[in-house]
Amino acid sequence: MPFLLPLPSIRVTKVSTVETYAIRRIRDAFRESKNIKDSEKIEELVNKAKVNLEVIHRQVCLFLSFYLSCTLLS
Repeated sequence: MPFLLPLPSIRVTKVSTVETYAIRRIRDAFRESKNIKDSEKIEELVNKAKVNLEVIHRQVCLFLSFYLSCTLLS
């Protein structure tokens, strides 16, 4: 997830860590679920993934709003 604003290195590290964790969790979930054939279970997993994506999106929005407010106040 590239940022257009210059971020202090500690924040870049934190974002990179969160991004790496999210990618690893997604990859692990796909590996765990690759043999599922039941369409109801697949639909349930897709809905769970959508909820998780919304959570990640909110976290990124909060982080960026916090960062921008700190940058503007400095």
